[in-house]
Amino acid sequence: SLGLKEQQRQARESIKALRCTVLKNLLLCDFRELSQRLAECALYRWFCAMPEFPAVQVPGKSRLHDYAHWLSASQMELVLSSLTKALVNEERALQIGLENELDSAGVFVDSTCLKANMHFPVDWVLLRDRVRTLVKSIIVIRRHGLRERISEPAAFISSVNALTTEADVILARMNNVIMQLPDARRQAHERIIGERAVPSGQKILSLYENDVHIIVRGKAGADVEFGNSLLVAETREGFILDHELLKEQSGGDAKWLRGRLKELKDLSGERLVEVTADRGFESAALKRDLLDAGLECHVCPKSPAELECRLEEESFRSNLRRRAQTEGRIGILKNAFLGGIPKAKGYENRQVAVAWAVLAHNLWWVARKKWKEAEHDLLQAA
Repeated sequence: SLGLKEQQRQARESIKALRCTVLKNLLLCDFRELSQRLAECALYRWFCAMPEFPAVQVPGKSRLHDYAHWLSASQMELVLSSLTKALVNEERALQIGLENELDSAGVFVDSTCLKANMHFPVDWVLLRDRVRTLVKSIIVIRRHGLRERISEPAAFISSVNALTTEADVILARMNNVIMQLPDARRQAHERIIGERAVPSGQKILSLYENDVHIIVRGKAGADVEFGNSLLVAETREGFILDHELLKEQSGGDAKWLRGRLKELKDLSGERLVEVTADRGFESAALKRDLLDAGLECHVCPKSPAELECRLEEESFRSNLRRRAQTEGRIGILKNAFLGGIPKAKGYENRQVAVAWAVLAHNLWWVARKKWKEAEHDLLQAA
């Protein structure tokens, strides 16, 4: 177990990690730029609990990178759920500074594609990537002298750990490419020479991203996208109540939402009353599950006749109009807090990046709500 001083140090570093990474998501900058802006701006240093006296000290880009990976995806989910459960509790909401607890009676759900940072998977470009990766690895080996004979023993001992670590990274990079070469050659032969289609499950989409999928969106300018499916559920006021980034191919929005209903009810403090979603979520099984759970189903039906009938209901019409704002909320999350296409490599890192973006968004939402309530109180007093 950690001693008292080490626990205190960990607590201080955890606070810095939280504040620095939230600030990075708000500013939409990289780690090097964030370090520079912290050095320049006293307000940012105050927000991130940085010392001012006797000298200004800010973390470098490597330390800020460590902060962004301070917690795992599962730990980030605990942080997010703790914030949400605090806001739906009246006493805890008052302690935070809000006049009213979070209204979690209704949720609006939608899904999107979180694009991976990769180019379009053209076969000859994938083959070119393999050559470039191997050649760049050779250049790194020669630049750092990893191919040289052992130097003077005392100097070699001091640098052997760094050389070993770097060699392991380079070998892993080269092995990743070499191991995929037979499959890539077979895929290129089938598609280019044989002019035969390759099943989606057998395609290599990227050398460096093994967990991305072909997601058919069917939208103008984005008929097909490459990445992972992201589910977002927001409250009527725009607070992101729940989210999930899938590693595997989605089995359908309706099935996905059915699996999240228990989580949604729990996060809402058992106050969930109605669920609204677009026609992509429509299914008899989902409607049955919602009704069995005692929830009102405002999922847009695919049948024109049924839709016309449901539009006679005032609550359905109102929720359907409000649901259009959820697409805007997803746009805010992806563009204003994730910077469009996240630079994080690998599913686990993208999962953590999304969790940090949701946390930054929800804290921003709380701050704006407090400001609006204070402004309203001032107007009432005037």
